[in-house]
Formats: sequence, C-alpha cells, structure tokens
Amino acid sequence: MTLANIRFVSFLGVDVDSDLLPYWISHYKKLRFDSYTVFLHQSLIPLKNDYAYDLLHDAGFDIRWIDHVALAPREDGQIPLDVAKVFHLENFAKQSHHKPDFLCVADGDEFQEWNRFPHEEIERGIGVVLGTLVDRFDDTLHNPREPLSLERNYPISHENLSSLFMDTPYLTLKYCMFPSAMPINYIGCHAVKLGQEWKGAGEFTTGPIEVKHYRWRKSVIERVKNRFYWSDESTKKVLEFFAPKENV
Repeated sequence: MTLANIRFVSFLGVDVDSDLLPYWISHYKKLRFDSYTVFLHQSLIPLKNDYAYDLLHDAGFDIRWIDHVALAPREDGQIPLDVAKVFHLENFAKQSHHKPDFLCVADGDEFQEWNRFPHEEIERGIGVVLGTLVDRFDDTLHNPREPLSLERNYPISHENLSSLFMDTPYLTLKYCMFPSAMPINYIGCHAVKLGQEWKGAGEFTTGPIEVKHYRWRKSVIERVKNRFYWSDESTKKVLEFFAPKENV
C-alpha cells in the first residue's frame, strides 16, 4: 500500500457552484482522497452561503473562506477570480510539499472520470494524471432538476462548446493530479500549465481521463462576465444558441 497522501483541493464560488454540490461532493468522496480542502468565495453575491457550507462541512471538507477582494484590486476595486485562484492554490501547494504528497485539483463544475482509484495509480508508478474537459449541456440553460442524474440533466456532449462562442482559444487539457512539490503554474479556471523547471514525466504520466464539464447552466453568463477571454459578442452568441426553440 502506498504511503503517499493525496490532497483534494478546489476553489468554489458558493453562489454559482452550489447547485452542483450534492452531486460533486458524492462524486469526489468516492475517490477516497486522504484529505479534502475547499476555498469558498462569493463571486457575485457578497453573502455567506450556509447551504454550501453545511453540505461541505457535513462531508468532512476543510473549509476556508477567502476574501479575493483583498488581493491587488483592479481599477473597479475587484480582484479577478482567476488571479485569486492562482494565489490560493499555489500557496496551498507550497504548504503541502511533504514528499510523497500529491494534489488533485477540480473546479466545482468538473467531474473527473478516473479509470482507477487515485491511490491505485500511484501504486502503479503514475503520479501525473491529465484530463480533457468535455462539455455536457442541454438545449436550455438550467440548473440540475432533481431527481435526475447529471447525465440525464445534461445529455448532450461536445468536446469544446466554448469554441463556438469565443475568439480566444479555450484550453481544455488540464492536470488533475500531480506531486505537490512539482512546479505548477495555475492559470485561469480551466487551464493548468507546467512551470518552466519541470520538463515532463514520461511514463510517470497517464491520461487524459475525461472530465465532464457542466459549465452551461443557468448562471453561466454571470460567471464569465469580466473574464479576459469573454466579450459581449460571446454572450450574445450563447444566448442565441440556448434560446427557446419555436415549435415547428
């Protein structure tokens, strides 16, 4: 049995990710990580969300409330969420540099489909697991409808739906698990790139595994506002794509 600890960590907006939390918590708890940490923030509504807190607390998560506004604000006084995520996850990784510890990172709308349990991969000599985002959606923007599974809520699959709406390339390959001491540069919400000091792991790397991506829900327009890769034209294209269809 491996002696390595695998620490699961995530950066969640309580006002935009809470609708997925019951599914998300259940999914990742089944992967049997050694610890679970989540950084909670309010990206739209400046109020503490007791629903999200209670769900995560009852599931045994280490919950860390953060104030991203306190970091290097923009002219409008707000800190870009992407920058806040980089700051907090990099600091968490530095605090976890106890070999042979590993980190697993996932956003609140990402569901990693592992072929084996993470600890089994490490026992096989695998330490870096890559993932590819695959968008799951319906023909309208809606939150999950109970008691349907997420797959039935969002039955349509697309390898990169964002590419239909954006001019800036949207990266879908990400690092799902890696050694905590490995120099990772966290960029944006969905693109994780290796630092310059690390040249590749060869046989130490596996994947990519599928990462089901449930971005396209009711709150998507609010979630992407003010992102460097998003524009008013992109929003217009999304609203047209998901507009109610007239019966023919």
